[in-house]
Amino acid sequence: MTPWPTIKFMTVVAGLSCAGNVATGAERPKTAHEPPFTVWDVQLGGQVTDIPERDLAEVACGTNGGPPSRPLDNLADFNLCPPEEDGSVEIYISYDDEFEYRALALELPTEAALHAGTTVAGHPVIVSVLVKQDGEIVGIRVVTDTRADIRDRRRAASLATTLKSRYGGDWACDDKEPAAGEEPLSGIFIHQNCKKSDARHGVLSLETRYLRKKGQRGHDPITGLRVKGAFESTTRFEQRKP
Repeated sequence: MTPWPTIKFMTVVAGLSCAGNVATGAERPKTAHEPPFTVWDVQLGGQVTDIPERDLAEVACGTNGGPPSRPLDNLADFNLCPPEEDGSVEIYISYDDEFEYRALALELPTEAALHAGTTVAGHPVIVSVLVKQDGEIVGIRVVTDTRADIRDRRRAASLATTLKSRYGGDWACDDKEPAAGEEPLSGIFIHQNCKKSDARHGVLSLETRYLRKKGQRGHDPITGLRVKGAFESTTRFEQRKP
């Protein structure tokens, strides 16, 4: 049995080949174009049902930036999810992967890597939309995915720099000292909370962590063997309606 990703890849290639057979005029440069929908297309103040579900792979109840919990048949079922402390509901969404396969079919590995699965700037992320009881979107949440491989997890904290650049300067940041048991990771300790607020973007918050938590070590103290993945490198971003 041919694996599903292979079938989908072959289907995309076939579709592109057919399109090429009927095309006329000068040859156009290869491009995969932008994916149909990303979290940056969410309109704060709009309705959650305005998000095009055809461009989503999964819809589920969120878990405060963690993996999905209860699956939802559609976005209109958001009230089936438990509210957060402020009364809003978190809806987990993931992107359709058609864009990735389209880029692979066009032999555009850089674009495919940048948009492989649900990512922001090449970082695997968990994306969610924050919704009021009447369906109004009041915020978005983007958290680096701790289920990613070790290489992607290690560089997850660097997404914060990209997000700061996206929204410009004037961030108010607080660098925290290590808590009890926390240690630097490869000589670097980062636990930073940043905030920014303006009429255009609303209320932004950004937390960056790059450290070893209490009990995490690079080597086993008994065997001396290297311990893989014993660290925390994360970026957590929220944008709220003012």
